[in-house]
Amino acid sequence: MIAYQIQALREKTDLSQTEFAKQIGKTQSVVSRLENTEYGKVTIQTLLDIACALDVALVVKFASYPDFLFQTRDASVAALQPDTIFETLSQQPAQFERPTKLPLGKAAATGNAVGQNYSPRLAINDNALPLLARASGELRAQA
Repeated sequence: MIAYQIQALREKTDLSQTEFAKQIGKTQSVVSRLENTEYGKVTIQTLLDIACALDVALVVKFASYPDFLFQTRDASVAALQPDTIFETLSQQPAQFERPTKLPLGKAAATGNAVGQNYSPRLAINDNALPLLARASGELRAQA
């Protein structure tokens, strides 16, 4: 699934493998391997490099098989091409309100944060705030 998504992301940007490689700081041969479904040595760091270069988020998590099947039920090219942070903010800027209190412990892990002042729409960690601020400022400057 990762190989297909990397190819879909590259196609969304209308870049050749060589151009895409330059954008993500890799070589064309690395991009070719990453897009090969038989290649099994993709690192988290490489995925982070791609996500950062394309202004998209990366989610890596363990999941139950039913959750995995649900989340991967649509393998169309369109489903594998997430919006960039800039595209998302231009469509729904109010979605990125920072929650005032995040649930902790088991409540956070299970999603049972009843009674907590928590917005399930998007939990933003402190590392994401500079990117969101930059993206938001760039959008305002374009308007």
